[in-house]
Amino acid sequence: MNQHLLKHQVNKYQSSFELHAIPKPKILLVDDRQENLHALQRLLRSLDAELFSATCGTDALSLTLRHQFALILLDVQMPGMNGFEVAEFLHGHPDTRSIPIIFITAMSKEERYIAKGYEAGAVDYLSKPLDPDTLLTKVKVFLELNRKTLELEHALLILSELNHKHRLLVDCAGEGILGFDACGTITFANPMAETILAADGGKLQGHPLMYLFGYGNTSLNEWQTGEIFKACHSCNQLRNDDTILWKLDGSSFPAQYTVAPYDPEMGLQGGVMVIQDITVRKQAEQALIRLASFDSLTGLANRMLFINSLKEALSKARRHNKMFGIIFLDMDKFKDINDQLGHLAGDDVLKLFAQRLKDCVRTEDIVARFGGDEFAILVDDISEPSNIAAMVEKIICKTSLPVELNGQNMSVYTSAGIALYPDDGQTAEELLHAADTAMYEAKDKGRNGFCFHSPASFI
Repeated sequence: MNQHLLKHQVNKYQSSFELHAIPKPKILLVDDRQENLHALQRLLRSLDAELFSATCGTDALSLTLRHQFALILLDVQMPGMNGFEVAEFLHGHPDTRSIPIIFITAMSKEERYIAKGYEAGAVDYLSKPLDPDTLLTKVKVFLELNRKTLELEHALLILSELNHKHRLLVDCAGEGILGFDACGTITFANPMAETILAADGGKLQGHPLMYLFGYGNTSLNEWQTGEIFKACHSCNQLRNDDTILWKLDGSSFPAQYTVAPYDPEMGLQGGVMVIQDITVRKQAEQALIRLASFDSLTGLANRMLFINSLKEALSKARRHNKMFGIIFLDMDKFKDINDQLGHLAGDDVLKLFAQRLKDCVRTEDIVARFGGDEFAILVDDISEPSNIAAMVEKIICKTSLPVELNGQNMSVYTSAGIALYPDDGQTAEELLHAADTAMYEAKDKGRNGFCFHSPASFI
């Protein structure tokens, strides 16, 4: 490239860079208390940043898959998935492991807690009550780092826009790339686009670009009223991070795409569309949600999902004046199995116990593992206490059937406590406490049995 052409390209780059705004950095605030979130938002309002908030670990994980955050301010003590667990998930995922995390917590300032935060992937650790100046200073450091990164990425994007259209298509050959003319007709498809869109052998050329969005033959007027034409006509980029595109074989897939016009100085000559199949990202999002909601050993709902389901059941029962129950179960002398036969055998017993519980309940009932050898069942919409008593008797009988472990037959027994809404509690916490209390009463009476929290319930 000669000096004159190089200078021309640099001048074009500088002008274009000045006209394109650098996107604002994004900060994610995670705390289960709305008042804490509002306080953080007030403190950070003066910063030139886009603030997002989440009240639980699951929502935070979902947001990190849809947005590129410059920083996460993460509370440690949250119900369900705590801050350490959220940080470990993010640190273990390739798409989110580089996001800086600052823990904000009222927990102990002992070194072991601080060390646990750093091991989970945090870059800093602040204790409540927060000092506003300290918080703002630390946040500004990470925003400045993010700004420099975004400037570099944006510079590369602008350079790509100003390159010759064929050079752009070649440089992006690792993604699906389509060239289209001013009438919206596909004029070029790289091999990856043909693979993604199931159109080997040049079959895409000549097809209307709008076919990918589920349209048939579109008129020129319909094309010119669409958002892709308008973006190109206005010399702007158009980006969609989560949509559905259609292949030539009639099937569809989740995708993200970016559309940019060819060199704006040449007038509207068409543009380029870069496509990515995000099926793997969607699967990863679902996997994260599942990890956050289900027990990895037994496949049952975990404590967080159970409590959420319990709150929904409470809301429904109040509206319709219905009765429902909670069964809290604890395996009797499970520690003896672990001590005598080892933890692998113990895991096998837990999985078998979980399956037997599922075999004894209705499809609509929620069975959860609370941790260790503790389980809970949400029995929705029961007509009378005898219904749930019959279910528990069936569970005790089924779970105590002998099982072969390391060549010997053993029986696994369980104690259960039953709490009923509305008699034994009006909140999730009250009902769980009532069921737990009844379970310990069953253990005190000799184990391998059950008790109602209110004995009069079964009279």
